[in-house]
Amino acid sequence: EGPVFVGGDNTDSVILEIEEGTIIFGRSGADYLVVSRGSQIEAMGSVSAPILMTSYNDVLGDVVGAGQWGGLVILGNAPTNACEVGDATCSIQVEGVQEGAVYGGVDSTDDSGTLNYLVVKYAGFEIAPDNELNGITFGGVGSGTTVENIQVHANADDGIE
Repeated sequence: EGPVFVGGDNTDSVILEIEEGTIIFGRSGADYLVVSRGSQIEAMGSVSAPILMTSYNDVLGDVVGAGQWGGLVILGNAPTNACEVGDATCSIQVEGVQEGAVYGGVDSTDDSGTLNYLVVKYAGFEIAPDNELNGITFGGVGSGTTVENIQVHANADDGIE
């Protein structure tokens, strides 16, 4: 419950490994998963056993709908057009997440991990006008990151940003 951070901002870096067939759920819009700069997510599902990130209602078989939990946020050290070219101190606050969840840098090949056969359902949440969580939010994620076979289903706001 609440925000879950994988690693600190380029400190205490870790790799979050999620096995195929795993179900991760949130109970409210305040529940979301953030992979911080310098850390990685290895979410390696399969055709027969995808990884599912969804709402608690979905797990229980109750009424489901968009915005029942926050979503997945992945932050990296790659350049962004919100910073000056070559600015190694670039730190842009990501939308929808508490203060200090930042992205940006100078490593265009930054590797934030792998998403493969991942389904995100019933996510997205409006924190304030023009400040929302999405199904999956990518911020400053570099070309070393692999994203294949993903689906965002019945999401509030953007499916992928």
